[in-house]
Amino acid sequence: MKEKREKIIKVRVNKDEFSEFKKRTNSNLSAFIRQLVLQQKVVKHVPRCDPSLIFEVAKIGANINQIARVLNYSKKSEIYFDVLKCTIELQNIDNKLKIIIENQQKNEE
Repeated sequence: MKEKREKIIKVRVNKDEFSEFKKRTNSNLSAFIRQLVLQQKVVKHVPRCDPSLIFEVAKIGANINQIARVLNYSKKSEIYFDVLKCTIELQNIDNKLKIIIENQQKNEE
């Protein structure tokens, strides 16, 4: 006995996509989609990443960790730190990350 299909998946498509589906299926759209999805291997797109980008992001992460360590240590030991200097350094890190993200997006286009 066949297992009853009870779950429904809704997908939105535009008019052109719908027409293309209809052309390819001839009759049973549900059967066509099930066959297409269940019998095909899924190919995942893994974006390539420049090793220098990974290196730069790792350096930025190390800087953030150093700042966090200083802030945590200063709380425990009641040592006062230069808030302005930490804020400026965090802003520099933020700016570097924005540049890296912009460059990566340009490279992907």
